[in-house]
Amino acid sequence: IMRRVLQVVALLLLTATARAQLTSVACSAEERALYLESVHDAVIAAWKMPYDHRYIACTVLLTLNWRGEVLNVGIANCGEDPRVHRSVVDAGYSASPLRMPKKRSCFERNVIVKIEFRPLGSAAGDESVDPE
Repeated sequence: IMRRVLQVVALLLLTATARAQLTSVACSAEERALYLESVHDAVIAAWKMPYDHRYIACTVLLTLNWRGEVLNVGIANCGEDPRVHRSVVDAGYSASPLRMPKKRSCFERNVIVKIEFRPLGSAAGDESVDPE
């Protein structure tokens, strides 16, 4: 019986060690970039822009829990228009829950997403379309 108990304990230790190794596998730069791109794409997909004729750019600060649920949304560099602010914050919350990365080590609790809308016909770097 003692031998069987030792075998079970050894198996449990091996399982715990293997599980720890799996969760501590390093996240490559490419895997992290794919995860952050999926967060960006989810926010963009949820964004209901209040205007379709002017340039809009914002930095969105998301705080997530371990299930990918958005706990907090902050904005920066977003101009003075409250309609834009509200639409961007709503997009952050509406994107929740976000897809989780395949590797836990790629998960980031605080994510910064830069979103931008350029009206058709405006060139990159053309600030003349931004009335602010």
